[in-house]
Amino acid sequence: MLRLLVRPEVGSIVIEGIGGSGKTWAAKAAYKAAKTSSLFDDYIWVSLSENCSLRQCIDKITACLSCENREDLPVQRTTTLIKEYLTKRKFLLVLDNAYFTEENVLERLGIPHPGRQNIGSKVIVTTRTRRTGSAVAPDSVIMPQPLIYEEAYGLLRLKIGKDVRSSHTSDLINYCYGIPLSVILLAGVLCDVASQDIFNELVNNAWVTLGTKVSVFHTLQSIVKFAYHQLPNGNTRQCFLYCLLFPEDQGIPVDDLIRFWIMEGLVIQSGEFHEARLAGKEILDVLLKRASRELRHLLLQNCPCLGSENTIKSNDILSDTKFIRFPYGVSKTGVVQNMQLGIIGDIEDWMGMLWFLEISGTIGVPSDTEGILCNAELVSLNRLATAQFSDLNITSMRSVRELWIENCHKLEYLLSVHEIQVLSALGNLQNLRISNIEKLSSLLKGAKDAISFSCLKHLMVDCCPNLKWLFPSMISLPNLEKLHIRFCDIMEGVFEGDRVLGDDALPRLQSLELWELPELSCICGGTLPSLKNLKVRCCAKLRKIPVGVNENSPFVTTIGETLWWDSLIWDDESIKRWVLFRKWGPMLPHLATEG
Repeated sequence: MLRLLVRPEVGSIVIEGIGGSGKTWAAKAAYKAAKTSSLFDDYIWVSLSENCSLRQCIDKITACLSCENREDLPVQRTTTLIKEYLTKRKFLLVLDNAYFTEENVLERLGIPHPGRQNIGSKVIVTTRTRRTGSAVAPDSVIMPQPLIYEEAYGLLRLKIGKDVRSSHTSDLINYCYGIPLSVILLAGVLCDVASQDIFNELVNNAWVTLGTKVSVFHTLQSIVKFAYHQLPNGNTRQCFLYCLLFPEDQGIPVDDLIRFWIMEGLVIQSGEFHEARLAGKEILDVLLKRASRELRHLLLQNCPCLGSENTIKSNDILSDTKFIRFPYGVSKTGVVQNMQLGIIGDIEDWMGMLWFLEISGTIGVPSDTEGILCNAELVSLNRLATAQFSDLNITSMRSVRELWIENCHKLEYLLSVHEIQVLSALGNLQNLRISNIEKLSSLLKGAKDAISFSCLKHLMVDCCPNLKWLFPSMISLPNLEKLHIRFCDIMEGVFEGDRVLGDDALPRLQSLELWELPELSCICGGTLPSLKNLKVRCCAKLRKIPVGVNENSPFVTTIGETLWWDSLIWDDESIKRWVLFRKWGPMLPHLATEG
């Protein structure tokens, strides 16, 4: 690697190999050596992940440079700035853990090709995929080779700090296939043992537990499981798992991480906060000593134990294994529950990341929560005192799948056109729950032209007494499947005006519930072509329901009061035969034309 950095004919280098084979270690060694020798004008290290888009990579690169940049600049302008800045400078760029598939990816990122620049710049890319290697079109490809037995034994001994010979030591080393990460994880389990007898017993247990040597992947999986279960107690394991919440390419301040542990109840706080903080540091030291950081789910980089900058990084080197995603059993208080690593057969389905963030009793959404907010998948905003919907900071919720907004009594609007455009472009928000907002007069403010809220699938609105209509007339919700509206005393219509056609605005709506809306007189014009279930209670002024008939129409099951049903007005009486009506209560549905 070091020789390649000074060879003029080599501009781009790809280090390709499986997780744990030493790709990042080699890139870091070259990067540090180049810095020490002052070989370049600019040094750029960018940590990536499988889910990192080109735009995110571009933003990470600009964050490392001294050129001026604004978040609202289009991609093409940003890449032009990068190219203008780097063209006349000798730079070293490392793209770690890349998963690019686009052709000419360096050009797309705004990176001048080192070979054409001809002043000695270098680009190093580490990757697990051959496709990324071809996308970079490198001058040199390096594939880390497995350690031979003597090298693996030397690494194990170095990490443990003493001679490690026992009856099964050589078997364990051979079990590791020469993969450095496997050896380091094994050393983390075997280090700091009180006596030789305990050490021998632990080696024997490891040899028995790891089982038959099958493959490199199976070895990594088995050693990670064994290392996890050898962590000293449940609190340490829960703190380790908490780190998996963070995106693999995001830096986490160490002090903040310990504070999060304490706030989530993962560190037992028997006395003052500083005592809990010390306990958190002890847990962190244990995780470091046990080589948990080498999982690259918990990679502490440049923290006080390792260097100068207090940053922790969570990188997903072992994403191939089934069991490393955070369990769904995270309660509102963040306590990890029901974690049985490697025991449940369908554990990949059982586990999934859910990061619940609840903000309650503040004026708005605090700006310093953006680092968490952008990754939270379930967000609850409760009792916020702001009257400005912009204070909700909704555009920062880039991963949110479900959003609850409750008891924010001063809000008159919830969303702007720009926010709906951002959310729809991201495509993540599917469920929106709005409850008990006293002054809310409309969901959306400032809509003058047609706009589509395309990501939303489920919407529930509850107890908004000042809400006269829910949507402006120019909005469409092409993917909305469920709409439930309850206890809105003055609501006259779902849309502003009666000219909005359900066929256009709500083409996929299947379930509609309308409860206690005494002034409601109109749902929409036209029909709701996908409607299957309609529930109406205490909506005496609603005299028409948007049910139509065509060859693809489903039967519509309608539940309501008999008096309301009998008073409905039909443009075509034959439509009633397509409706299955029953009144509230334990009665079987019957055809509306019967009886």
